[in-house]
Amino acid sequence: MTTTIQTYTQNLGDNLVPILQRWLDPQGALFTSIITIGSVLGRVVIILLLSVYLMLDYSRVNKAMLKMFPRPWQPRVLEFSDLAGTAIGGYVRGQLLIALFVGSVVALGLSLLGIPSALAIGFLAGAFNIIPYLGPIIGAVPAVLLAIPMGLGKVVMAIAVFLIANQVEGSFLSPMVLSKTTDLHPVTVLLSILIGASVLGFAGALIAVPLVALGKLALEKYYYSSKIYTEGP
Repeated sequence: MTTTIQTYTQNLGDNLVPILQRWLDPQGALFTSIITIGSVLGRVVIILLLSVYLMLDYSRVNKAMLKMFPRPWQPRVLEFSDLAGTAIGGYVRGQLLIALFVGSVVALGLSLLGIPSALAIGFLAGAFNIIPYLGPIIGAVPAVLLAIPMGLGKVVMAIAVFLIANQVEGSFLSPMVLSKTTDLHPVTVLLSILIGASVLGFAGALIAVPLVALGKLALEKYYYSSKIYTEGP
């Protein structure tokens, strides 16, 4: 028995050491995963900070950018900027409502399961939900880690909470809410997010809806009221 244990321990060490060396190597899987996750989170934080700054100081940023254009162009640029502010403002209002829903559902679900720090995890999931589909994924990591000591059943149910929140938010809530706040059809909202995500990833999913909303406002403001549209070429 002792010989068997010693042999097993030796084989385990012989097999485990190379694995750990590969993982801990700067080119290994662990470091690569950490760098990738850190890069994505870094971009998300930068996007969030820029969005908050632009929302809080939009008027001053708008005036500074307006001075870059020749004076004869400035009235039309200011007019277009107001359209952009309307489109972006509607999108931000919609995302705040969606974030509140996602955070509340996650916090309530985890609280019912007895997961520690449920409120904090719900806040995290809601805060990062400004980038479509990302909030539940980021919030799920600490929830699963905290649920592991409580057993496999808790882990599965914690994951289920995030899956439900993600499915309801992505398939139903986002199209419905953003269609109201940006005056777009729910199908248009959903297609915009899917196309933006497929072309530019998270950044594309973030800017797709406000860009489409801005395009619609521009059509209504400049094209539908023009002689080319009303009288023909």
